[in-house]
Amino acid sequence: MKQLVRIFILPSSPLFNLDKLKPFENFSPIFSSMLYTTSYSNLIEVFSNPGYDLGVYPLLHFYDDGLIEDEFIPTDIISNLKLVDSERLNISKLFHGLDFQNNISIFTFSDTIGYNKQTIYKMVELLKNEDDVLVMARNNNGSITHFGMNGRPIYFFSISEMSDLDSALKSELALNRFIYLLEGINPIRTFSDFKELYRLLSIKENFYFCSLEIHKQFNNLFIEFKEMLK
Repeated sequence: MKQLVRIFILPSSPLFNLDKLKPFENFSPIFSSMLYTTSYSNLIEVFSNPGYDLGVYPLLHFYDDGLIEDEFIPTDIISNLKLVDSERLNISKLFHGLDFQNNISIFTFSDTIGYNKQTIYKMVELLKNEDDVLVMARNNNGSITHFGMNGRPIYFFSISEMSDLDSALKSELALNRFIYLLEGINPIRTFSDFKELYRLLSIKENFYFCSLEIHKQFNNLFIEFKEMLK
């Protein structure tokens, strides 16, 4: 039987609630929301591409309840949307109707960019394992950009603890699992990351990072902060 691969998009912060969101470095709440929603929308677009053959499950912070923009979540996956507490999350309870035991779950942080098929399926190959496995992709400073596991993700975890390698290794999700590490992609968590995003999106070879429409939305932010990007 073919294993199903599901992608769960984890919110780095509330996206729409300007009073509750975590302001991005040097950004006002409004510009922070623009950055967060653009990054999140980009992941939905990328992973919803039929060529990926993935189930997409968008998660948003419960502080955004009632504030989510119309059509932010496409109608074909709107039934997969869940509002969550980012500090106490149990995926198998949240989606109790899904069969996790024989399938693969990959978790991507909404403040990341640069996924392609190879990125995802490099992780999938490691998770096609009879043993219980946790695979984490991290960059040079130990920041995790995505992680995955096979079997049931039965434990509670916080999104913040799983975004850092040291704390993730101590988390309940790592208990009794073989651990594999991969090279991560590009986080958007600091203003330095934002400057790197500006550089990366100016390179033609990185066209797969996002669509033209998403690129325009990022470009609007680059224009607002052009003096700081020099």
